[in-house]
Amino acid sequence: MPFDFQKKTPESLGIRSKDILTFLDRLQEKHVELHSLVLLRHGDLAAEGWFAPYRQELPHVLYSLSKSFTSTAIGFAIQEGLLSLEDFVVSFFPEKLPGRPCENMEAMQIRHLLTMSTGHEEEPGIIGTEDWVETFLTSYVPHKPGTHFLYNTPATYMLSAILQKVTGISVEEYLTPRLFEPLGIQEHRWEVCPKGITTGGFGLNLKTRDIARFGQFLLQEGKWEGRQLLDPQWIREATAFQVQSAWEKDWGCGYGYQFWRCVPGQGIYRADGMHGQICVVFPEQDAVLAATAGTNGQTELDCVWEKLLPAFQDHPLPEDPSGLAQLEERLSSLSLPLPEGEAHHSQEAEFSGRLYELSSNFLGLTALSFTFGQKPSVTFYAGEAKACMPIGLGCWKESLAFTKLDDVHTFQPVGFERAALAGAWDGDTFCLKMISNTTPYTDLFRISFEGNALVVEHQRPLNPFSTSQERILGVCHL
Repeated sequence: MPFDFQKKTPESLGIRSKDILTFLDRLQEKHVELHSLVLLRHGDLAAEGWFAPYRQELPHVLYSLSKSFTSTAIGFAIQEGLLSLEDFVVSFFPEKLPGRPCENMEAMQIRHLLTMSTGHEEEPGIIGTEDWVETFLTSYVPHKPGTHFLYNTPATYMLSAILQKVTGISVEEYLTPRLFEPLGIQEHRWEVCPKGITTGGFGLNLKTRDIARFGQFLLQEGKWEGRQLLDPQWIREATAFQVQSAWEKDWGCGYGYQFWRCVPGQGIYRADGMHGQICVVFPEQDAVLAATAGTNGQTELDCVWEKLLPAFQDHPLPEDPSGLAQLEERLSSLSLPLPEGEAHHSQEAEFSGRLYELSSNFLGLTALSFTFGQKPSVTFYAGEAKACMPIGLGCWKESLAFTKLDDVHTFQPVGFERAALAGAWDGDTFCLKMISNTTPYTDLFRISFEGNALVVEHQRPLNPFSTSQERILGVCHL
């Protein structure tokens, strides 16, 4: 049977149930949209919860938290004698080099890829090109490798490409028997580049408990169920301060081999992904926090340091049945806010079943139709493709949507992903909330029906290109 954590009361693990409640309250006060959390102490499960419509069974995209898994793969390859930190990057791809690469590119080593100290002033623009390796190798490197920190996702991709070149298999395939299977991580999915190489620096999808498993593996310095899977010296080096990072607060505490340092003097480190995907390891407190989110990462971390870090005690505490009951009730009923308003509208039957052709919009939608009543639904059209999705009234209804789940997140018929919808009438406006519950993204729609036309005000709060509302017009040709 796959490994699973043993659940114990927080008090038996040296944490007050009420302190975990205070931590959850603080997240809410700071408007941190958490999607899930798993808290481990002394290798046991102290608390876990998922905010509906996010569920325990669903993987969540990790973004740059993926980088720490790629680093771990390099650690295994070094342990097996396949690579060394001093190997030169250009040595693996002589066929892709220009006539003569720049001097600093020739001096770049695997160590520099791991520490984001490649010497680039700007990230090589690999996205959108056909051959990411070639684009990286022909990029200009103005600084001597090892002297200049630049957060550089293409550098992590190159680690993935190097490992695949050496082993003949992807990072995901390589990690499966070495890490995923021993830790009981059964479901994992990792994106690939146009050449079929694992993206490395992003694109891994895992369940929250599996992120916690990875954190516990790190905390135990590569040991799992009595087996030393990875050299503990590698774990110590990878998670130690290697270079000074260039940003503020928790992004200015230093960088290891694709791991971030945290809270000076505490020994804490983390794997971290965009929009609040975190795996925080507390070596001195013997604890791990795994969380997925759709939020500002620094605010999320601030809540951890303010409310959770002081809660760890070095001895078991008296049991608190009342506090534990409150915590368990809270964790079992977690949900993201539903749209506020009425379930029905006196004129909804007039708008039901009409097909509204839409003006050009960011989402790529070409038409929209609604069915109102006791089982409401919305049908999204994108050219010839369509997806009919149920709408929850006072609850979330989950289904599949033809949504391209990337940073652009357009509604294109490139594959089906999960989404959950809920709706309510705010006066004469129908409010629809759509959450892609394997990603951080939420789409907010406010639809006003005006005779044979409608006006849609759309917003995606985490849209990396714009947070402003988009106005979409629709016309029904009766």
